[in-house]
Amino acid sequence: MVDLLQMRWPVGRSAPPVHVAAGYALRAFRPGDEPACVDLLTSAGMGNWDVEGLERPVLCDSLSPRGTYLATRDEVLVACAVACDRTPPGARKRVGELAWMAVHPDHRGHQLGMALCAAVVEHLLERGFEFIYLHVDDGQGLDACWPAVKTFLEMGFLPVVKNSSTRARWETLWGDLNWREPETASLPRVSRDVTYCVHSRFNEPTLTVSCGETFIAETELCTGNWLKSIDDRWEPGIGFGPNPTVVVEVDGAQPGDMLAVRVDAVQPDELGYTGFGPGQNPFPDWIRHTEWGVVTKTVRIHDGLIEWSDDLKLPVRPMVGTLGTAPAMEVFSNAWPGRYGGNMDVQEVCPGAAVYLPVNVSGALLHIGDVHAIQGDGEINCGGGIECRSEVTLTVGLEPRPERMSWPRIVDGVHLTAVGCARPAEDAFRIAVEQLIYWLADEYALDERDAFLLLGQVLEARCTQFVDPLYTYVAKIARRYLP
Repeated sequence: MVDLLQMRWPVGRSAPPVHVAAGYALRAFRPGDEPACVDLLTSAGMGNWDVEGLERPVLCDSLSPRGTYLATRDEVLVACAVACDRTPPGARKRVGELAWMAVHPDHRGHQLGMALCAAVVEHLLERGFEFIYLHVDDGQGLDACWPAVKTFLEMGFLPVVKNSSTRARWETLWGDLNWREPETASLPRVSRDVTYCVHSRFNEPTLTVSCGETFIAETELCTGNWLKSIDDRWEPGIGFGPNPTVVVEVDGAQPGDMLAVRVDAVQPDELGYTGFGPGQNPFPDWIRHTEWGVVTKTVRIHDGLIEWSDDLKLPVRPMVGTLGTAPAMEVFSNAWPGRYGGNMDVQEVCPGAAVYLPVNVSGALLHIGDVHAIQGDGEINCGGGIECRSEVTLTVGLEPRPERMSWPRIVDGVHLTAVGCARPAEDAFRIAVEQLIYWLADEYALDERDAFLLLGQVLEARCTQFVDPLYTYVAKIARRYLP
């Protein structure tokens, strides 16, 4: 999932007027326009095209030939824009994309892009599309996309601020354009006021989002809302739990799909804690020879650091401990991990990663909670990481589920990571390795035997938590070793 800058048409706003400069005309695509479209896209700096390459990504993506709008001068094609239907099968809300906008360099400055975009928005709204977006490619530098962004802002499109990285990129443009971010540019948000302590198909979602949409989830502390000051201390039985989660429905998600959840940002609260008590966690029982009692610590979190003590500061490495979809039939406590995700406690579920989960029920019902500001391998404390409230920014997408994908997968800029959960720990390790081999064979065309030999040299694996009802193992391979 490439992190392009995104803009949206405000929900409920009518289409802008379509004004065409004198000497130009707008019309829909007609058979025979393909060669002229190829020349236009190439001249506009959108890559090298041929007619065969044009048909699938551009023309076949459009709603119909009428969804591809062309601007002409003296019957010569000089600009285009396409209305694409991005609605997932079975979705209640229709999702449309304004795409492939191009203006020939010799005809820029006549507001043709604005006219075409207005026509596309009108086209989509007239056909009942509620969620309309476009992408801005700033890969060639912000200066190169400055004219397009200026046009979109003047039309009424709003930037989507997903995380600190996209905010920095947007703010560079805003400064050049003397534009102020309105409150309406904020992302949809799911409040922590309603949470659930089980993964279940019966949980009512607090928010419904569309495929491709970005939103913010306010997560609750893993033991409930009791931590108010640095003087508060955890003790057994305090609060509620385990791991309260907010629930979000993904419109159009159906059983058999794969939900792609990109973690754009995780902002921990300013307070966190860690600790354990007698009998709560089997791991210390294997180490201690006398009872340790209740051992706990409350810490401040700020400026990217965790104040462990006056002398020791730990780096904030935020992660989402519990992330999963609703199981098809069962109801699992949020203490459990499983094939559906859940309380995996995997440090790789962090900003910059995409987590792939199976969809088992309509709407997926994504459960989100149990954020840690940092966590060591094994989570040996049980209240193991620096537990905290947070705000998590996520973007969701839908893809076909690979036939042999039966456990969560994680992709980031460096690794492919397969997840397995079981007891004993060696069974969790076996599942993770097996899933990674299937992944390499099915999507990278490696022979399973060769994949196994390769992993024997470069596999990275570890137990991320050793305290839940099922242990979690990850098996990963650096992407530089892939074909």
